Amino acid sequence: MSDNQAAPADPVTERTLEVLQRELPDAVVASEVTGLHPWIQVDPARIHDVLELMRDDDALLFDSVHLISGVDWPGKGKDVGEIEVVYHMVSYARKPDPSYGKREGKNDPWVAIKARVPRDKPELPSVMDLWEGADWHERETYDLLGVIFTGREE
Repeated sequence: MSDNQAAPADPVTERTLEVLQRELPDAVVASEVTGLHPWIQVDPARIHDVLELMRDDDALLFDSVHLISGVDWPGKGKDVGEIEVVYHMVSYARKPDPSYGKREGKNDPWVAIKARVPRDKPELPSVMDLWEGADWHERETYDLLGVIFTGREE
């Protein structure tokens, strides 16, 4: 790919964005479907709805939350900044689909879903009820960044 040629859109992220915009039009805040690390940012109040739809929709079938991680975006001055929680989703059910194969600029079938919360009140609903494996990821994100995942079944 030359320097002046645009990176191709990731078909998995693009398909996910289309489904989210159709089914939960108020949930998507921003997105980038091209480049090495495409992503979809959603309203933190809708994260559980978004991930449940991604798991259950026949066009998506994201059956695994591969990783939950976080990024601290500290503010300056009076701005308290934000913490971005990133859900790395993968569909093993859809992986045989050719659109999940390697492509120039991106070599994985994951979709990154982001939700930003204020540093002074870093709370998101837990997704343990959707994937039990989210338990340790949520614990780690709490230990490292202080994000509280509400509604957890302990």
